[in-house]
Amino acid sequence: MADKKGIQEYQISITPFKEEKNTENNNSTVYIEVLESKQKLLLISDIVHPDISAISKAISSNDNYELTISNKDGFDGSYSDYNLIIAYQTNIEFSDVPVWYFYGESSSASTLDWFTFNKSTLIEEASPVFNDFSLFSLSEDWDVWLKQLPPIYVPLGNCSSSGQSIFTQSLKGVELEKPLFVFSNEVGIRQSVFIGEGIWRWRLYEYKQNKNHLLFDELIQKSIQYLVLKDDKRPFRLKAKNKIYNNENLLLELDLYDSNYDLVNDVDVSLVLKDESNNEFDFLFDKNQNSYELNIDKLEVGNYTYTAQAKRGTNSYKQEGSIKVIPLQLEFLDDQNNHEVLQELSNKNNGKFFYLNQLSFLLEELRNLEKTSVLYSKKTFTELIHSKWISVLLFVFLSLEWIIRKINNNI
Repeated sequence: MADKKGIQEYQISITPFKEEKNTENNNSTVYIEVLESKQKLLLISDIVHPDISAISKAISSNDNYELTISNKDGFDGSYSDYNLIIAYQTNIEFSDVPVWYFYGESSSASTLDWFTFNKSTLIEEASPVFNDFSLFSLSEDWDVWLKQLPPIYVPLGNCSSSGQSIFTQSLKGVELEKPLFVFSNEVGIRQSVFIGEGIWRWRLYEYKQNKNHLLFDELIQKSIQYLVLKDDKRPFRLKAKNKIYNNENLLLELDLYDSNYDLVNDVDVSLVLKDESNNEFDFLFDKNQNSYELNIDKLEVGNYTYTAQAKRGTNSYKQEGSIKVIPLQLEFLDDQNNHEVLQELSNKNNGKFFYLNQLSFLLEELRNLEKTSVLYSKKTFTELIHSKWISVLLFVFLSLEWIIRKINNNI
């Protein structure tokens, strides 16, 4: 269990086998970003309902969530102390934290900035139908499982939504456009509405069929995971890997936002890169359309820190980070023969490829090769002055010529 937030470095090692030749790939370094360890959730309601028990059990199965259940009239705390409020068949006054609303028989008419519900006194059984949804995904088992679930009780009435529905309603086999489970982030705060009650039967039915609650808990937990995820509202955002190989370039991407959260790149952004010896290297980001980019050539192996800074008007921006450059040694990571590469090389060079159990075919292929005569020649050049006997003979002949000329008075 990590004891602090941020990027954490972990070393993973495997004890080598006896007489293991290659132990380089027995060690690896991984980096994990640790977020806030606990998300505080408040489930608030004015009624007692088995849905509350089903929802709370699904939440409690995840150690990252800390759930508080309270009656609305008896709640005297602050909503801002929580990461998410689950309002079960009760209305919440304006809140600056995400809210997940459940509407049922005890709910009154409600109007949100993106959702309107005018309740009728009639209740009808409705089945969920998958809708086009992109905010998060559920496991593939839900495609079949959703059709098997017991219906839930939906209060009839007019409702309109500008959000994105994961489930819509099916009444008596007729699929409607009316939302059953819908999400929105239009007002800058993530919210969700579930129309209907009786989802406790979904959890009970799953245990009866599968002896677990995996799918039901997945639906609740992934919905919460999306709702509590905070949008990055920093005006100065730098994106970079925290680990690269020494054969890679270091790519840094940076976004700068003005007060209206529009991307701008009308000022210079500098970066100072520092190595383990405290040597500093200065860079300037390139402007790319309405953002920034910096591509640094291959770095030496080691640990680096960087600081990006900019000034726009009276506002100053700064972001720091670190990166580790590790050596790339593929021969140590994978010491197995790659037959596909060998066969590809063979094909490209008009050769033939044989496996170890095909030695007889190789011998036969060698015997059938056309015999050709090959003549090799080798030329060697040596300076005469380096030949001892030739030098001696030349000296003798020259001496004789001189003596003969002397005797004949030619000199």
